[in-house]
Amino acid sequence: MAIITNVSTQKQKKRYNIFLDGQYAFSVSENILIKKRLFKGTNLTDEQIAEIKQAELDQRTLNLAQDFLSYQMRTVNEVCIYLRQKGVSETAIKVAIADLKKLKLLDDQNYVKLYVNNNLQIGKEGPNSIRHKLLNKGVDNKLIENVLSSYDNIDWVDPGIRLVKSMSNKLGKLSTKAIIQKTKLKLMQHGFSSDQLDLVIEQLDLSNNSDEQLEALIKEGIKAYKKYAQEPDFKRNQKIRRYLFTHGFDSTEIDQFLDGQIIDFNSLEDY
Repeated sequence: MAIITNVSTQKQKKRYNIFLDGQYAFSVSENILIKKRLFKGTNLTDEQIAEIKQAELDQRTLNLAQDFLSYQMRTVNEVCIYLRQKGVSETAIKVAIADLKKLKLLDDQNYVKLYVNNNLQIGKEGPNSIRHKLLNKGVDNKLIENVLSSYDNIDWVDPGIRLVKSMSNKLGKLSTKAIIQKTKLKLMQHGFSSDQLDLVIEQLDLSNNSDEQLEALIKEGIKAYKKYAQEPDFKRNQKIRRYLFTHGFDSTEIDQFLDGQIIDFNSLEDY
């Protein structure tokens, strides 16, 4: 049995030093001081002292987690990783997580809902990309699937359109077919399904007008000519044809270019 002989304030706000039998014993927060009624003259058993120290540790862990959460929402796994990095024991982490859930400061299901809704409103990611990112944050896959399954393919059109518009300047002068191919590839890379990317394509006018298509043909045709200029004429034209076809131009357009209807072949060396 020990008796509290003195309680003094620390320089740190709402922190107190506890003295037992005239000797410094430990420090506590104001919350623990009041909760455990640690006043001068109070008698404490060894078991009570151990409980107070554990309660103080739990409170410090909770404060640490709350500070981490004050900057942005986190998943349970992210908070656990952060606390481990701070050297907190698994027992204290378990208590803190339970307290945070009771305080409704930690809720993975709500986190996923807000994460998905935010992407639908201002983001550019498809559901597969979102699933991957949430799994990396330690969210349970079943929870993710439950939330994602509540949305239809049409709900992902706006994020897809935002993604495509953000890359429009990078498409350059390409054939309509090449633009659509690159657009679909970009959408797939960002987690959109084939059905979803088809819906996005339907909402966008990705076709070039005749002038843009002609400009794209000239640009790629000149590039192909320079690449194969040293080849014999027949072989050169075969390779140019193959090059233009893989870049999305149809047979009629390619024939017109090779026949010199688009640009005089004799003048290509000047480009």
